[in-house]
Amino acid sequence: MVRTYEYTSEKESALRKAQIVFEKLGYKISSYDEVDNYFTTEMRVVNRLFRPIYYVAFVAAHDRLTVAIYSEVRTFMRSSRLAFSAETEQVMQDASNNLSDRFQYVIFNPITESIEENGFARWDRVADSERDDEIIRQAEELRISAMLEIEEKMRQLERIERESSLKEFHEFQDNRRLRAGREVEQHLKFWSTSRPKRSIVELSRTLEREREKFEAVFREVVTTQRDVNGTGMLLWIIGKDGLVVDLRIVIDSSINTPETHLRDRLASILKSISFKSGNSFLKMKQRFSFNGNYNNLKMDFGFPVITAQFDEYPIPFTDVFEGTLFLNQQKEVSSVIIKN
Repeated sequence: MVRTYEYTSEKESALRKAQIVFEKLGYKISSYDEVDNYFTTEMRVVNRLFRPIYYVAFVAAHDRLTVAIYSEVRTFMRSSRLAFSAETEQVMQDASNNLSDRFQYVIFNPITESIEENGFARWDRVADSERDDEIIRQAEELRISAMLEIEEKMRQLERIERESSLKEFHEFQDNRRLRAGREVEQHLKFWSTSRPKRSIVELSRTLEREREKFEAVFREVVTTQRDVNGTGMLLWIIGKDGLVVDLRIVIDSSINTPETHLRDRLASILKSISFKSGNSFLKMKQRFSFNGNYNNLKMDFGFPVITAQFDEYPIPFTDVFEGTLFLNQQKEVSSVIIKN
């Protein structure tokens, strides 16, 4: 016979409480296991004429308190008809577990009543199982709904982030298209069909082929420093033979940037570039920026722009390259290199 009860305290204290109940009923504890949290009682005997009942109790506290009664009923038979008439020589038969309801009530009812009086609620296997199943089902539905809500919020955040990224990308592309359109307009403004040999596209390709050299200068000069950043402008004049005849490099950077060394190296690279020859002098500029630490340096080079063109070589009126007044000289003069 097995009965199951519910309890609200910890399982160790519930088992101790059940032990006190059994000891009050006269049971003696034969073994008590604190690891597996159960105990058994010593064997007891209930004599009912020729049908003595031997039984022990097993009590375990896990998710619920389980009380099990293991019993045996031993009956006797006569060894012979003569012994039957003399009512002697009784032989014990094998044990049987088929107890009558009356004997079950005699053994089990006192235990059941005492346990229920001490705060344990009896657990019905049918009704309470259905109730537990309903509680588990509701908890599972709540868990699933909460998980679905979290997934929906994650999808919304991902969608917002994706839309934001696409918006930034489209704005960046629109900006590039606007810059390209303005450069093309400027290119068309300064150039005509009479000068077919040189174009801004060809000049940009020539600079792009030298991009690795410019980046190598930054890696060799700037990446040895910490927390460097800055912006700058390359300003130069291309002669009719395609060589750089004048240049200036303007840099606005952090205090720990070796500007002089960087300016000299960039000027050396720019002077070594040979552009296509043409029938005029070109004044050009290109922006650049850098930012980073040591080897983690980010560099950005803007698009080259033609700012002016001259049929004759311009002579700087002042030592300032940007916004200089250029005077047309009738006589041939040598190239002027402005100090960096």
